[in-house]
Amino acid sequence: MTSLSSVKALVYALIVTISAMFSVEVSAQEKLKVSWKTTGENNKYTKRHVIEVADVPGHAVVIFEIHRTYPADTGAVYDGVKVKEELIQGTYDGVAGNGLVTGYSVLLLENGDNIYARWQQSSQTVPRSDGPSRASVNGTWLVTGGSGKFRGIQGVGRFSGWSEPGGALEIKGDGEYWTPK
Repeated sequence: MTSLSSVKALVYALIVTISAMFSVEVSAQEKLKVSWKTTGENNKYTKRHVIEVADVPGHAVVIFEIHRTYPADTGAVYDGVKVKEELIQGTYDGVAGNGLVTGYSVLLLENGDNIYARWQQSSQTVPRSDGPSRASVNGTWLVTGGSGKFRGIQGVGRFSGWSEPGGALEIKGDGEYWTPK
């Protein structure tokens, strides 16, 4: 089984590699910073299908869809336009809360435009004596395009936080983005 430090090293190497690839292509373009945060009450599963895998106890493959809203001051702002909602579609493959989660997001902006992203994260669950188990969440995201004002947008970043059974979570992300000139 891969250790958490190995996964973190792989995620860091991925961010450095992607950043290096894009920095060569966009040296004449302005890179802008972006950040966001979310909590459990702003997330709702709209679809979730669990398939138990028979190889070891607790192994499951999950396909899911989440609708996320961003109250004031929590959503990302791209070129002055706030993200108001996000549609997340992904898969989880893991054992007892430890595994890899990958997926896609459509960011719905206040002006009606969309931004499209691809992401991946590792989750490692740790039992706690003072409450429910908690999974640490660490991942990367890559903006792959957009519509309207954001056609051609690209970006890269990371996110981290925690989640608990029952939907409690806190995740923060940051990164940078650019659009063709």
